[in-house]
Amino acid sequence: MNLEMEIVRHQINKEFILKKTEELLLAEEAQKELPPNTDAHQIDHDWLFKWADMAKEVSNDEIQWLWAKVLAGELKQPGKYSLRLLSILSSLRKSDAENFESFANYV
Repeated sequence: MNLEMEIVRHQINKEFILKKTEELLLAEEAQKELPPNTDAHQIDHDWLFKWADMAKEVSNDEIQWLWAKVLAGELKQPGKYSLRLLSILSSLRKSDAENFESFANYV
């Protein structure tokens, strides 16, 4: 029963992040900010599986938005984010993520 609850929690986390990713991409499309040659089929499947494996553990809303931004960026420009970045992102706490987002917006 515990394993089933964990699987459900992981699925819910991924679905929330995917919904946030969709919102980001739709907003960019509405603002005409998506590149014209966006092809999500070019995304590296191994990268996507690693992303999903790490993102499933995130239940904090603000951290989920970071994961959504990373996925949206990777879908727009395959190869933009490395596996190393995913690894770093997976170890962030909420306070770390806030600092990281501030830094990323500055840069």
